[in-house]
Amino acid sequence: MRFLTTASACVLALSLMMTGESMAESSKTEVIAHRGASYYAPENTLSAFRLADEMDAEFFELDCTLSSDGEVIVIHDNTLDRTTPLKGKVIETPALTILNTEAGAWFDKKFRGEPVPTLDQTLNYAKDTIGVYIEIKDSDEKDGALLATLLKYGHEKKGLLPDHKDFVLKTIEANGTANLELTRKVIEAVRERDMEDEVVIQSFSPVVCAVAMIEAPEIRTELLAGASSDNPQIWKDYLAWGDYLNTPGFNCSKHSVTAELVAKLHKQGRTNAVWTVNDRKTMEKLIRFGTDRIITDRPDLCREVIEGK
Repeated sequence: MRFLTTASACVLALSLMMTGESMAESSKTEVIAHRGASYYAPENTLSAFRLADEMDAEFFELDCTLSSDGEVIVIHDNTLDRTTPLKGKVIETPALTILNTEAGAWFDKKFRGEPVPTLDQTLNYAKDTIGVYIEIKDSDEKDGALLATLLKYGHEKKGLLPDHKDFVLKTIEANGTANLELTRKVIEAVRERDMEDEVVIQSFSPVVCAVAMIEAPEIRTELLAGASSDNPQIWKDYLAWGDYLNTPGFNCSKHSVTAELVAKLHKQGRTNAVWTVNDRKTMEKLIRFGTDRIITDRPDLCREVIEGK
């Protein structure tokens, strides 16, 4: 395995404290294979995940959402249209229907028949082999009022977690958001396999991040942050969510990251992963910034750049 267990991380942290060096300063940039090695194999499939391991990525990243009957399905889009022969929303389709289709022919005919995996199948493969970044997709488009309530409370209290976790969880539960069920099922799948030290949960949804941090503090949770040139407030809100939830990681796009942001996060004791980076020049820039992890479709190229080849 190429990832730190909790025990080894603690030993490293202790040694760094003795030398006065931060973990962020000492750590080498790591590779996260975006939806697996998705430049070379169909995204979010076991073929792409196996290839990520062969290319020496520390982690592969996957996306997951719920089927109509509550199975956690590994797929990026909220519809089946782009990567399978099926049509319609994942949340409106039974798991058996999804699992009986294929998700490889759209990429290359040699992958025809490649199945859509479940989270359970994917974790069974990854255990003791390679780390997994689980992106829990924002599965409820009606969370706007809930987010506004929590963000306002965070402004008033100057923080949400850990001091106000009871209020946060009760508010989320009362809302009935679909993100609650999905997050809890992901946590259950990780715990069933004793993979808490092998998995990182990340999401663009502050609701998902809050539930994971409150109910599974033993699993690392990181906030994905988006930006919009049409609405600069979105980026400001994500910066606030990162602070109010006190997420140990804050992950953003290559268009949003700056050396100043990385330095600020490291000063706060937080990490930064950047997506989706597929060219050598940008990888080299991010390594100079001190970015902790690079999310890429091309883990082999990223490994070459990190090792100076």
